[in-house]
Amino acid sequence: MKRKQAAVGHMSPAEKTDFLKSMDKILYDVHRLSKAFNDGKPLMDNYNWRAVAIAAILQEHEPTLAISKTRTGTDCWIKGRKAKNIEIKTSGIPAGSVSLLASHIKAEFDKQDRDGALGKLLAFDGLIVAAFNDQSAVPVATVWVQADGMASLAHLFKAKHAAFKAAWGAKGRDSIQLGFEDLMAVPDEHLVIYLRRKKTDKAAFQAALAEKSIKVHEEKAANPKIKDPDSEE
Repeated sequence: MKRKQAAVGHMSPAEKTDFLKSMDKILYDVHRLSKAFNDGKPLMDNYNWRAVAIAAILQEHEPTLAISKTRTGTDCWIKGRKAKNIEIKTSGIPAGSVSLLASHIKAEFDKQDRDGALGKLLAFDGLIVAAFNDQSAVPVATVWVQADGMASLAHLFKAKHAAFKAAWGAKGRDSIQLGFEDLMAVPDEHLVIYLRRKKTDKAAFQAALAEKSIKVHEEKAANPKIKDPDSEE
């Protein structure tokens, strides 16, 4: 039987050494990736790596898609176009999941108790929602509601915000949520959908979800070599 890994507080001296060496390698690789692909901004800060991974996929459809490297302001925009305020929402797929489910694809918007919260929602000219497993940088599914499709979500934002305001104080969270069915209310021509790195359409996506044929985990390939940006080569 394989020995279960010890918690940090109960490691043997050898396990502590292995743990620290492994973390050194992980953090060093993250540093190199941040410097090479994210203008030196830490990829692990505020799940910034997820936005960078999403851009790497969606730029195959829209090469001028740009991602913010800061915590504040717009998440994403299209260079030279009117779409300058595209919101990104990501969610983690629960551990142990085998197939992607519709319930894994959701977008949560917090701070709905603040003045101007509804106006902020209605000002988005795009919404990207992606679901990640816990072992891969590539999202299992990515749904991009483009600018012309946001009108289909406006009435949902208004209704959910109104319901939130009516019930505020009776619940703990200050957020509303759009689910999979809400996103699928948008016409197909205003959606860009990827399953991992393969583009698909709404009908095929919905069918695959219904059949539970989208696996959360894939076979892991060998990690690519990363050039060290600090090297002089």
